[in-house]
Amino acid sequence: MNILKLKKTVGFIAAVFFLYVPSESCAFFLKGMPNWAASSAVRSIEAVWKEIELSIPKEEQEGTLKIVIEQLFRGYEISELNLSNTKDPGIVFVSTGDSSSWGTEINLPQLRHPVNEWFIKDIEGIDREIFELIDSVPIEALSWMDASLREQIKKLIDEKLSGWDFSIVVRVSDESKQMQISFTPLQPFILALTPKVTSNALPVMFHSDLSAKLIADMSPIIGIPVSWAKQHEEDISQFAISMLEARNAVTNIHASVSATFSPEQISKIDTSIDSERFFFSLKLAGYAGVRERTPELWLTAGWKTANFTNMPLDIYSESYITLDEFKFYTRLGGRFEVYNGVMIGAEIAFPGDSLWYRLWWDDRRRKPYFWWRWNADLGHNFALGVRLRDDLALELHFDDTYRDKISIRGIFQF
Repeated sequence: MNILKLKKTVGFIAAVFFLYVPSESCAFFLKGMPNWAASSAVRSIEAVWKEIELSIPKEEQEGTLKIVIEQLFRGYEISELNLSNTKDPGIVFVSTGDSSSWGTEINLPQLRHPVNEWFIKDIEGIDREIFELIDSVPIEALSWMDASLREQIKKLIDEKLSGWDFSIVVRVSDESKQMQISFTPLQPFILALTPKVTSNALPVMFHSDLSAKLIADMSPIIGIPVSWAKQHEEDISQFAISMLEARNAVTNIHASVSATFSPEQISKIDTSIDSERFFFSLKLAGYAGVRERTPELWLTAGWKTANFTNMPLDIYSESYITLDEFKFYTRLGGRFEVYNGVMIGAEIAFPGDSLWYRLWWDDRRRKPYFWWRWNADLGHNFALGVRLRDDLALELHFDDTYRDKISIRGIFQF
């Protein structure tokens, strides 16, 4: 075969290499290059060999294949080529490229504490794993195996973290080759936070203040990918807890803090600050639809005994004063939590020394709530309410001790 004809043939077969769509053919056995690169190289060699068998005389096929392969797979040359076994032909490669050692470097994205620590923990060991991929690869080979290499690195990264893309930069010096991996976040991002604070011991006016401060405290998570935030829901919840626990208003009441983070573009953080020792509330109540009832100021204070009795028992005092005649009423009682937000108990009301049995259902969220009282002589007293805001609720109120039994009651909590 003359040189001109050979060049044309090689050029044609090289074009086939780049346009190749896999098809069934004999399977070449390759040695001397990484397995992750050899798999794609085999498919290309099969396509080349198929064209050679169709267009090149048999006595020139092996030499042509060797020339084409060495042009296509830069950085390697063939040391052995065995086509005698047509069912399992073998090719042994040796590296002819730059023999200097590889180094890997991870460029971390600009993240604030503690988010940066989560990222570092996620990608721990990835530099070593990437080094193992490229350790024996000559730099010249990246011109044809870059897609396969990127696919392998993507698999490694996807196993460790979601929501991040990466880029590769290779820097070469006389003594070494350096592969740098950089990361960029993928949309959608967390754009804003909407914290909600509830507490059985802090006045409602503190809730909004703590929520506003929590937005500032949690600012390091703004801009991170939503999918990555889902991977770190527990970490973000613990971050919110630690920020609230550092506030004096929380430490002064020896409260336990819980938080639930919901990763979205507008993310919710529901937090609860519950004193392990006591609970407290101050409310203003007003009635509509009845003539006998006047505005009332209510004060509830209680002691949680679980730390001392190992039982979910609360002892409480519930007092109110009418704001027209300033009559004072109080109740002393105890209650047990039998289920999440469901309590049963009994109380003595003064004046009158009457015994009332009582049931509560309230999880302190913006959901309906219910309470019910019953006395053998005085009848029923209950309310079904809904919180319109953290400090405002509306109730359908029933009381057997008044002629106008049904009313609408508004509750403003300080």
